Parts: sequence; C-alpha cells; structure tokens
Amino acid sequence: MDMTRGVPVQIHLETWVNQDGNNEHHEFNEPGQLVQMGDTLYIRYREQADDDSTIPLLLRSLGLTP
Repeated sequence: MDMTRGVPVQIHLETWVNQDGNNEHHEFNEPGQLVQMGDTLYIRYREQADDDSTIPLLLRSLGLTP
C-alpha cells in the first residue's frame, strides 16, 4: 500500500490533565490521514478549537514501522 499520499483514518484521542488539583478530560474524534515520509509514519488531522476554528496537527510515530 502506498502511504506517501496518505491513507484516510479516524482519530480517537483522549487526554487527562491533573494540575493543581483540577482535573480535565478531553476527547477528540476527527478524520485524518496516515502518511509515510521516508521511514517515518505521521498522523495528520485538524483539531476543532473552542472558538470553532481548526488547528492542523501532525504527530510523528516513535519506534513504529509499517
């Protein structure tokens, strides 16, 4: 499979933050792409911000090979 042009994926990301006694939980479900550049895999997607704008994100894999 040629992943240099990107393969559509569905991103499910959850984070928990505990800081100064305050707990926050964030959950995102967004469409994205899995892209291979050289020997590295990347996940690209756009995260919805609180003001309804979108933020482009790029996550690089660590220690994973296709």
